[in-house]
Amino acid sequence: MIDDSVSFKLEEFLTPDQIASLIPSRIRGRRVSPATVRRWQQVGLRNGKVFLSSRTIGSVRCSTRADLERFFDELTVVDDADRHIAFEKPGLSPAKARRADDTRHDLYEKLAHERNL
Repeated sequence: MIDDSVSFKLEEFLTPDQIASLIPSRIRGRRVSPATVRRWQQVGLRNGKVFLSSRTIGSVRCSTRADLERFFDELTVVDDADRHIAFEKPGLSPAKARRADDTRHDLYEKLAHERNL
């Protein structure tokens, strides 16, 4: 006997194939691959910071439209946060720093000699 008090309905779950067909195409009309959706569910994006929530029904991982919306909202928040991080330029190696200092010193010596300083 099936219990009607179950908190979810099976028809609202979407397979990776169905989810892939919902997402707008990005490159030359090619749609997102179902394998990509599975990767979002299992591995995540942004170094494992954002995952697409899923439930295993039978042998298939399924997600809801609400899970998909939450996933894209979290992805947007992470991307916006990363966009505002200031990245420092890596420093020069000691050898390159000495060469740059020597080149700069030679240039200033030449300018000083030309201006009779």
